[in-house]
Amino acid sequence: MILFLHGANVDADYLTPSNYPLLRRLASLAPVEAPLIQGDWLDAFDGLLTSLGPDDAIVGHSHGGAMALKWIAERAPGKALSSFVGCAMPVWGQPDWDMSEFCLPADTEGAFDALGRVTILQAQDDQIVDPAHADLYGARIAGARVRHLRKGGHDLDDAETTEALAKALGLS
Repeated sequence: MILFLHGANVDADYLTPSNYPLLRRLASLAPVEAPLIQGDWLDAFDGLLTSLGPDDAIVGHSHGGAMALKWIAERAPGKALSSFVGCAMPVWGQPDWDMSEFCLPADTEGAFDALGRVTILQAQDDQIVDPAHADLYGARIAGARVRHLRKGGHDLDDAETTEALAKALGLS
């Protein structure tokens, strides 16, 4: 299973392949589960992510990806997945992203070691999350592959994204 975790401020009307560009690109590759996250993200993930295992993948967009990593680090270190793909994720605690309640814990040693393929995708023309954030995640997660895409904006709406997702998920 591929679980898509949307960004912040998304409602049920937007969380469809016809409206959400990144979800549309992902759904063109494989079946995807895309639940609407409401309330406390980490508590919501307790129900959604606990049952995932080594044959499953997470694709997290923006805040959804950042919070998935926080959940893994704090509540399920060593969580086994086939792949984790983080797209346009902010690194909370950086300038302009200083909400401490969303920050990864200081010590994440070993927390991400069983995530399988870890890929961080970031469009160079993202006007919301500075592309440098992807490199910060790359430095923080051992073995993570950072891929800077030429364009696509914050929603990663470009054909290069589809190709990068397929590769990151082992679908090509």
